[in-house]
Amino acid sequence: MHFGQRITALNGGPAFKFTEAISLQVNCSNQQEVDDYWDKLSKDGDPKAQRAMDAILRMKKIDIRELERAAAGERVTA
Repeated sequence: MHFGQRITALNGGPAFKFTEAISLQVNCSNQQEVDDYWDKLSKDGDPKAQRAMDAILRMKKIDIRELERAAAGERVTA
């Protein structure tokens, strides 16, 4: 446990070198909770989600303001 959150560390073995990359996991107790997260994360459709994804893939560290700007269709610097 770290700051009250359970974390899991994985070793990718010799085929995968260490990087700064991470995966985030949200545990859901039922389909309604999954649907709620899906609706919120995909709000305003695929173009917004794609812009945010394109921006985050260029980041080493997550920058929320840059993601919000990307989702809004503004030019990002990340």
